Amino acid sequence: MKIDVHADDYGLTLNTSKDIMEGINAGKLHSISIMPNTTCFEETKEYFYKNIDENHMPRISVHLNFMEGYCVSDKAGLSYLVDSEGLFCISWGTLVKYNYNFTVRKKVK
Repeated sequence: MKIDVHADDYGLTLNTSKDIMEGINAGKLHSISIMPNTTCFEETKEYFYKNIDENHMPRISVHLNFMEGYCVSDKAGLSYLVDSEGLFCISWGTLVKYNYNFTVRKKVK
């Protein structure tokens, strides 16, 4: 049986991304999810391409993030999730609370 070791949150911070890259290049991580809505994402993307060992290229997925960073969509109509600057301003507890309010749940969906 083959076990795939995955790391979330590439792009969250430069240091987190460097640590993840170390695991990739050591052959210990096989897949990662990226967070494209952080303020340092461009920097971490450049770091990835400059430092990746082609022999250890991981599978890459997108980490759907509704809690941290900036919304990559148009912020209009997302007042339940983002502030006026487009920054997520919601907690897990609030998301759970929204789930039990049909009107709000429909708008958030």
